[in-house]
Amino acid sequence: MSSGSDMSCEGRLKARRRAALAAGGWPGGLTIILLGLLLSLPGLFSLPPIDRDESRFAQASRQMLESQDAGGWIVPRVQERPRLNKPPLIYWLQGGMAAAITGGDADRDAIWMYRLPSAAAFIGVLLLVWRLGTVMFDGRVGLLSALMIGTSPVFQWEARQARADMVLVFCTVLAMSLLWQIWRSERRRLGLAAALWVAVAVGIMAKGPITPMVVLLTAATIRLTTRTPWRGRIAWWLFPVVTLAVVGPWVALVMREVGAETYVRLVLDETLGRASTAKEGHHGPPGYHLFIVLGLLWPGSMLLGVGVWRAVVRARGGERARGLDRWERLAAWWRHSPRAAEAFLLAWIVPSWVVFELVSTKLPHYTMPLYAPLAVLSARAVVASLSKPAWVRERGVRLGAFVWAICGAAAMAAGPAALAELGRPTEGVRWIAWIASAVLLAGGCVLIALVARGALARATVLGIALMGVCGGVLIGVVLPGIERPWINTRLLEAVERFDPRTERPLAGVDYTEDSFVFLTRGRMQAPTAEELPDWLRANPGGVVIVRETRLETDAELEAVSDAIEGFNYSRGRMQRLRLAVEASPSAPEE
Repeated sequence: MSSGSDMSCEGRLKARRRAALAAGGWPGGLTIILLGLLLSLPGLFSLPPIDRDESRFAQASRQMLESQDAGGWIVPRVQERPRLNKPPLIYWLQGGMAAAITGGDADRDAIWMYRLPSAAAFIGVLLLVWRLGTVMFDGRVGLLSALMIGTSPVFQWEARQARADMVLVFCTVLAMSLLWQIWRSERRRLGLAAALWVAVAVGIMAKGPITPMVVLLTAATIRLTTRTPWRGRIAWWLFPVVTLAVVGPWVALVMREVGAETYVRLVLDETLGRASTAKEGHHGPPGYHLFIVLGLLWPGSMLLGVGVWRAVVRARGGERARGLDRWERLAAWWRHSPRAAEAFLLAWIVPSWVVFELVSTKLPHYTMPLYAPLAVLSARAVVASLSKPAWVRERGVRLGAFVWAICGAAAMAAGPAALAELGRPTEGVRWIAWIASAVLLAGGCVLIALVARGALARATVLGIALMGVCGGVLIGVVLPGIERPWINTRLLEAVERFDPRTERPLAGVDYTEDSFVFLTRGRMQAPTAEELPDWLRANPGGVVIVRETRLETDAELEAVSDAIEGFNYSRGRMQRLRLAVEASPSAPEE
């Protein structure tokens, strides 16, 4: 009887999976691609280079493009400094993309070319999340979870950044999708296992140990907490073989270039160092990521807690352990539960999330590889709310939904207007920002009304639409159209007016941001204030970027430009800068 029941259950799961795939074919995939383009293109071409990581990545990729030999593609460099704290895949992708568009002429490149790999990876992530949600549950969950990812603030921003993070997320979600297929497969499929480990190895080449950490922790959690061993289907032996084949050649070449000891020390500092001490001031207490995910995944965060909780409690098998305490019941559930999708998603999220919370160095985007399962569970809860279950009317759920709606509506409505008023925009951009704020405020009021009526699914869909508009206006129109944060572009205009033929040496003493290194194509040097006199003697006619107050105390410098004022967001302060040259000796008196 039990065997027949299990077979019947398995047959229903297969039928549901086939129906889900049939509902989510090419039309659904094409829709996701078009939505991905709509969400990622505004601002991709018009946003100036961002400090500091994006500009460093782009400059290193440009220098690969400018290199005349293969050695330049082995060791990424920013000016003369090797940049080996990140693996080379993103530099190869960015440099290759710029080479394809410019025909190999680095003088014709632009920052948007180096952003294209991130935009493509963003669309790939949306497709993977859509398919994962569709296969695990149904087409509505798949589409909703992809839209939650696509409109979340952190993904909208990273889709337009020439950095490694979006490529890392794509590799990780691809590897986890393959791991899910292997776990649900009834037989060994060596090709599927090989694809898994290739995705893991490519993830290592994208950004180090994150992809293998997530995959291995998930696989270990599933093995330890369920009665379904891998039985060789995962082909563990392929992991070192494929990793050595993919990563090994580049590591060997780098060690030949910079030395094995130097490279090993750098890798240990980047991994163990970030885990034990906060690097570059990026620190935070345990619970940091748990707190900010509610904002970074908005609008997909309304029923996030409900979705995770339902994944834990919605399980058959608890009846078998009624006489046990709650922890034993939980363990018994996980061993016996047929809810394979929920168990897999929780195994994906929980152990890796604990690691990110314990690591000393914290940045908001670190947990992005875990947003896909969070979005699927949240979308599952939103779809479940359509049937008006009892938990929709619970006080805690309603209060959380109200806080979600009010905070989200306020942030969206205030964002464009605040940036426009504080950032010195053109008159046209100011009007667009205020119109967008009014529309978002009206939409936010409707959002709150829907939550008050208990229409949580409609509220989520409206939140997705509003967040898509907000991200497009903020990143695509307002940010490129304001003046105050973009000191670098106005400095470049001043340099080009004073030195139109780019013949003079250039140095930044009081402004050394990487975006200006990129905009000046690596020309800008960075001597310290103490080194400035020697630099001026070694570079006659050189142009120096200094604070205006320095000119009042340094008689050796003479201003050659008007003051350029703006907000240096990397340092969190206003700056007033000028271009200066070595002062001419005064003429002798007659």
